[in-house]
Amino acid sequence: MKQKLNLLLVSLFVVLFGLNANAYDFKVDGIFYNKTGYGTCEVTNSGNSYTGDVVIPSSVTYGGKELAVTALADNAFGLCDVTSVTLPNSVTTIGKSAFSYCSSLTSVSLGSSVTSISNSAFMECTSLTSVTIPSTVTSIDSWAFEGCSSLGSVNIPNSVTTIGSGAFSGCSALTEVTIPESVTSISGNPFDACGTLEKISVDVDNYFYKSVDDVLFDKDAITLIAFPGGRKGGYEIPNTVTTISDGAFSGCGGLSSVSIGTSVTSLGSNAFSGCSSLTSVTIPNSIKSISLYAFSDCSKLSSVNLGDSVSTIGQNAFSRCSSLTSVTLPSAVNSIGSGAFSNCDQITTVTSLNEIPPELSLDAFTDEVYNDAKLYVPQLAVDSYKNSNNWWFFKHIEGKDGEQSGVKGIARDAANVTARNGSIEVTGTDGTQRIEVYDAAGHLLYSGNSTRIAVPQPGSYIVRVASRSFKVVL
Repeated sequence: MKQKLNLLLVSLFVVLFGLNANAYDFKVDGIFYNKTGYGTCEVTNSGNSYTGDVVIPSSVTYGGKELAVTALADNAFGLCDVTSVTLPNSVTTIGKSAFSYCSSLTSVSLGSSVTSISNSAFMECTSLTSVTIPSTVTSIDSWAFEGCSSLGSVNIPNSVTTIGSGAFSGCSALTEVTIPESVTSISGNPFDACGTLEKISVDVDNYFYKSVDDVLFDKDAITLIAFPGGRKGGYEIPNTVTTISDGAFSGCGGLSSVSIGTSVTSLGSNAFSGCSSLTSVTIPNSIKSISLYAFSDCSKLSSVNLGDSVSTIGQNAFSRCSSLTSVTLPSAVNSIGSGAFSNCDQITTVTSLNEIPPELSLDAFTDEVYNDAKLYVPQLAVDSYKNSNNWWFFKHIEGKDGEQSGVKGIARDAANVTARNGSIEVTGTDGTQRIEVYDAAGHLLYSGNSTRIAVPQPGSYIVRVASRSFKVVL
């Protein structure tokens, strides 16, 4: 998925950059500039023209006036064939994507005045082996060093307060990193897909974050932020954790098993994406939603046990889990997002325990699964699934009774449902139980306490009385 995203970014970058290829005010000694204010200017680009070693002066003369060079514009060196860049101490700002896709860049000197490293500033600088971040920098923004696959070390100075999501994503040569005392805000996982990262340390005097067993947490160990991508084997999430952050385990190819305790209530997007050695996972009853891309690209994942409380399976949650052969959807599931099980062509059985067909996106499953897999549903709900949007694409729908039906505790001698004269009548209740009526396609027609409900036309209906379900035909 990341390769496709990068190609898309490159294409978008080329288009956007091309539109501004000649947007400069003047040129001095082969370097293009824009005036930015009284007595100041910024370095810009013109048609990817920079090559080799580039040294930026602290000031230039234009129109008889001396202008201080204080910034690099967005995309200033983007896609250029530069090998090294030296910035003067006058530069305080590095714009977005300033060096992105400079694949030949091996070294850069940032001077001593830069205050922030903007979004994607060094994205995909694949030859960059090291960088010295000056002590004036206060923020390292999202994707700043994403894809710098040769970056073997980085020193985050004790001036940095903010680290953005994916700031060092895909830095596959990075083996360890230390979060200084000064950091107060970390978004998502800054170190996802760092395949050799084995140790994340935090300064003991940091008030907001800490490291436990080389894993990054917030100070109270309530949120698990980042698991080092180079760690191998199994891992048991501490029972203090309630939230697994976005991308916390993303790209951890050596993670073979994980124990998620019942304290966890929130599972972030991409939480376990790309965990290519993970073979099974159990989602506890405390989790109600599987976020988008949560387990995508877990190519060895063959067994998933979804907790009884799961109600939503998000977009591409299990996409490209190519070893998955069966799926059981708990009775609480009411929504399955786009691409939830896309490219899971080995699925042969799908079991849905909900008597009411969940909302199903058309592309949640592949055509191969719709055509060849067996869909098992509660016996009383077969017609509902056969007539429900997108479920009808399953060629083989069968009813299943007993425990697999997901219908528990039906006591027909306590509540009774009958149909006559165009109405559904419920008896044996005390008038306080909630009654719901659904048509054969799973559409809710009535919800309330009335024990006599008129229906629009003859047909099959499913009636829920509290937690009990009945099928009636008019």
